[in-house]
Amino acid sequence: MMPGYISKTGPKNSMARLITAVNRFLLAVASCMLFQSLIISQAYASDCDDGVAYYKQRNYAAANACFKRCLQGPIGDLNIAYYAALTAQQMREYERAKHLYESIVKLAPTSEAGKMSALAIKNLSGPPEVANLPRETWVPFHRQGAHILIDAELNQHPVKMIFDTGADTCFFSEGMLNELGMSVPDRPPDGMSGGVGKAGMQPMWRVPSTLKVGRIERKNFKIGVTKVPQVVALLGRDFYSGFEYSIDDANNTIGFKRIGSGASTETASSSKTAKPAPLGPEGSTTVSANGTYVYNVPYTGTTSMIVVEAKLNGVPCKMIFDTGAGICFFTSEQAAKVGISPPPNAQVIPVQGVGGGSSAQMGSIGTLRLGTLEVKDVPCAIGGKSVAPYPLLGQTFFREFQYSIDSANKVIHLSKSK
Repeated sequence: MMPGYISKTGPKNSMARLITAVNRFLLAVASCMLFQSLIISQAYASDCDDGVAYYKQRNYAAANACFKRCLQGPIGDLNIAYYAALTAQQMREYERAKHLYESIVKLAPTSEAGKMSALAIKNLSGPPEVANLPRETWVPFHRQGAHILIDAELNQHPVKMIFDTGADTCFFSEGMLNELGMSVPDRPPDGMSGGVGKAGMQPMWRVPSTLKVGRIERKNFKIGVTKVPQVVALLGRDFYSGFEYSIDDANNTIGFKRIGSGASTETASSSKTAKPAPLGPEGSTTVSANGTYVYNVPYTGTTSMIVVEAKLNGVPCKMIFDTGAGICFFTSEQAAKVGISPPPNAQVIPVQGVGGGSSAQMGSIGTLRLGTLEVKDVPCAIGGKSVAPYPLLGQTFFREFQYSIDSANKVIHLSKSK
């Protein structure tokens, strides 16, 4: 080796090469991570956008899957989180919905999403007194004709009641109270009430009582009392306010589940969605875990009535979803508006309601469509009197179906009884 010559393979050059190689490796890793980050970011954005689009199409099962993928970490977009919470509600995943709402309120209580989430939490919780009631209960029923009858207790006295989603209040007649040693208060009535029947609107008194159905007992609960004779008392919607309920015709039971309780009253034909299906314009059809088709029908209204958008022989018609009505009922005026009329020499039948008794003629609806569900040749009663603003969708339509009412999301789930 010549003096002054330094080998290119000496220690210093080897170290330089090592450092260069390490730097190149780190740069390659950083590039890969950046590329992967871009892919993940694009996938996140795609899931978020798809979730919102599916929600607006009412394809809640597909929307729910998208939101679950894009919300695996901390909440970054309040609006996306709010859509995810709304979707979870539609899928009846109430605990997840409540958790998302609470997270939004915690992050931004004064934002629009925060304010709407706070309201949603309140609605999920139901009336304050509901929190002290059982999380769920099953109540057996039997049928009397087309009516659903359950056993209840009024001030510890056994009574029969019709489960009636068309009644906003629990109704008893003065005669029923007298048989139980109770009476109508000696004071002016608290209001007026009416339904099907020639008597029309009638004075009504609200009487504080203890009413028990299954394990649900409501104390100081105000029942409605009229002087119009009734054969059986009505269990109205004010009693089970704050509860979901499902009708299981296969087992002759009604399941009540406190909204947001996390308990389950799923029946054998429940609407727990296994896979999404194409949506119709008025609702959706999904497939349950056991392969049963479930028809999901949105409704409007308050605690006074459940109003659905139906089509009668293709003609749009608002109807009241009324489990207490043994038959679909139209006044003559309501029937004329949708082109329905009784046949010549039609059978005359008695009809009874809170407004007393009257008579009507038997008729038939060629095709009655509710959401994506279509039923043909549905018996109906035409005539008589009613103070209800719309015709009644009664048991002759949904007698063969199991159904549950999701009051938090205002959706009726119907599936075919087996």
